[in-house]
Amino acid sequence: MFHMLLSLLFLVVAAVGALGVHMGVEKAAQPLEQRLDAEVQGSTQAYSRSRRLRDLTLADFAQGVAQSEVGAYLDVLSSERARMLDIEAKAYAAHPGAPEGGPAYDERKGWVSAQTEYLDAMSQKLAERIERRVGPSFWTTHPRDAFLEKFRDTLTACSATAVSNCFFRLTFYPLEDVVRRLTNDDNKRSKPDMVVVTDDRGTGLADVDQPKWSDDTRFSERYPLIRKAREGVIARDVVQRDGGNSYYFVVAAPVMAAGSFSGGVLVGMEIDDGFIREEKAALGFEVSYLDGQKLVRSSLPKDEQQEILHNVPPRSEEAKVSFLDTEQMAAQFIPITGIYSAGDIKVVLSRLREPIQHVTSTIETYVWLYAVLMFLVVGGLLFWMRRAQTRPLVALDSGLHEVMGGNQDYEFDSGSSDPLWKSFAGSLNRMVGLLRGGSIEEDELDAYLGVHHAGDPVEPGTDKGEG
Repeated sequence: MFHMLLSLLFLVVAAVGALGVHMGVEKAAQPLEQRLDAEVQGSTQAYSRSRRLRDLTLADFAQGVAQSEVGAYLDVLSSERARMLDIEAKAYAAHPGAPEGGPAYDERKGWVSAQTEYLDAMSQKLAERIERRVGPSFWTTHPRDAFLEKFRDTLTACSATAVSNCFFRLTFYPLEDVVRRLTNDDNKRSKPDMVVVTDDRGTGLADVDQPKWSDDTRFSERYPLIRKAREGVIARDVVQRDGGNSYYFVVAAPVMAAGSFSGGVLVGMEIDDGFIREEKAALGFEVSYLDGQKLVRSSLPKDEQQEILHNVPPRSEEAKVSFLDTEQMAAQFIPITGIYSAGDIKVVLSRLREPIQHVTSTIETYVWLYAVLMFLVVGGLLFWMRRAQTRPLVALDSGLHEVMGGNQDYEFDSGSSDPLWKSFAGSLNRMVGLLRGGSIEEDELDAYLGVHHAGDPVEPGTDKGEG
């Protein structure tokens, strides 16, 4: 009974101790949770800087294209459209037929090549615009005579087909060269995911990644920030590419000539998985983009993505930053402002609480396991000590039952190493001897009782016995 009470007491002490440590761990985790919340709430400024850097990078690339020979080509095409249409009409009037291939095309091509005044004027104008935009140094890498000769050949061939073909060929191929030059190792620029050139009317002329795409007359309707660029300013937006599921951060830069809009350059960066990974690494947060209630891209696991979607704040007239605090995460909803379309685009920067929860739960689990282990170890040790201490008593109890059963020859074992049990066994053996009718000598009795007579020598370290 005593052992059970002692074990129960130790169990209570172990449980109370483990509970105290458990509560201490929970309390110690609170500052970590508060720090996580504060860092997420302070993420708005970091994202603003990152976005500004991205916008400047896109704008720099767009202006690099606009100030290159591509801009010079757009200047010429914009100002000479009427003359080019006139040449096309006269060529078809003189030699009607299929736009490409066949004798009619060859005859038109020959007719255009004879229009030396037209070809010379266009070549001279292009050379002037290139020198104005790029500078005379352009001819060091592009020999003037060879460059203009190639231009005349291209202009002759496309004028025999259609003016729209001229607009494509005289923008796509220069655009390819410029993008390649801007993204080489010397310039240290990364290639955008979208580079498109439009004319002064907003018609899509050339996409550097689509050699078969051109003459998109409704391009500015789908990407209205091109209209904003007509004002001579750089416009920014977040757009869906051709109505699909691909979203882009885009910048439109104007191509201006003598105060007039000659065309536009649209440069974009897709919000894809690679983009999300780069932003996550740069910002140190999980990154998600939303279009209204629709998830565009996210670095979060699927379950946490649903947590975001279930807690999207309603759209308000004034763009506001919203903070979300749940058991799973802390998240900051940041509206993307300053874009031309004024869409409901948000970025969500978040951090999961799982790492903190994992550490605390692991510690708490080990605390309880340690408490159970200690209870088992100490309980086993107490049980062993009890057995070791009571084993002689059990033997004595068994001997008493032998004597009471009539075994007068029974002798209690006095060989224990414990003086107490050894003395106890000796006393019982003497008692049994007396019960059998034996006697104890006076000296033995005195020694047994610890009595010393006067005059007897006293062993060192002992007191004189009292009578």
